[in-house]
Amino acid sequence: MSRRAERELLFALIADVTAGLDARSLVIKGMSSVQHGLRTDRASADVDILVATADSERVVAELIGRGWSVRLEDEDERVFPRHSVTLYKPGWAHDVDVHHAFPGMAPDAFTVLWEARVPFVSQLTLPLHTVSPHHALVIEVLHALRNPTRREHRASLEVLARRAAEGTNAAELVEAARAVGAAGAIGPFIRAVWGPNLAPTELPTSDWLLRTRLVNPLARRLYLVAAASSRRERLGLIRTAIMPRPSTLVKSSLRERVGWLEVTWRLLRRWRRGIVQLPEAVLAVARLMRAEDLSSRRAGVTPALEAFRQGQEQADEHAREQPDEEVE
Repeated sequence: MSRRAERELLFALIADVTAGLDARSLVIKGMSSVQHGLRTDRASADVDILVATADSERVVAELIGRGWSVRLEDEDERVFPRHSVTLYKPGWAHDVDVHHAFPGMAPDAFTVLWEARVPFVSQLTLPLHTVSPHHALVIEVLHALRNPTRREHRASLEVLARRAAEGTNAAELVEAARAVGAAGAIGPFIRAVWGPNLAPTELPTSDWLLRTRLVNPLARRLYLVAAASSRRERLGLIRTAIMPRPSTLVKSSLRERVGWLEVTWRLLRRWRRGIVQLPEAVLAVARLMRAEDLSSRRAGVTPALEAFRQGQEQADEHAREQPDEEVE
């Protein structure tokens, strides 16, 4: 089966699951952006849908019931609240990303996106919807701005800027972004394409600033260590970063049994990557800490640290429900 054919079958699966649950969902990124002329149709590793928060757990549970499994995550990389669940199925080339929120947008943005929805166009006749053209552009810009240092993201921003300049009304785009709470986040894009006069006046949220200033996972870990309110918590964060659970190291594996040799190899690669990234991560954290009052952060809890704690609770709960891959 070709990847395109498999992708169409996944859309059919999503349509069947959401219709059966009477759940609201929107196709985002990927083929939604192709439909709106924001990117070319190219191979992708996943299919993304945005689901109403109230429906997300039911949609994930139904997919699990149909043989899909939740892809494990790095337990100490949950610097921010989880915004999606990734599912995979052996034999399938695509993952399914079930989003209940999108970074850079307000938590209740789905309602606005749903009201502005348009039919999703696919080779099959499916009862699916996607976001409006303006909201599709906002989503693509947010995705690229989360880490503009990556070459593919810079290239994406250049393409999006050209297409926006050619056929997008700046004022309408700003209003669309404002309606979903993303005006401050996409401000740099608006200024780059149309100049400062049309840029929104809103400032990015603290959550968005942390996401974009600490794009390096090691920098996020160092920030959490610096912001920890106790020695015990700080040592726990360091231990988790240096000696994570096997599930963290083999999260990309689809096998049920993973040998100790592979786990050890992946751990050594993780340490090597950390050593290489350490200077850049230290500088990033130093810049952020200069912009904040470290003493006030230690007196309370930063948004990033609170999100990490919530993520750890979710990780522990998930670990109890679904054991790690078996290590030989």
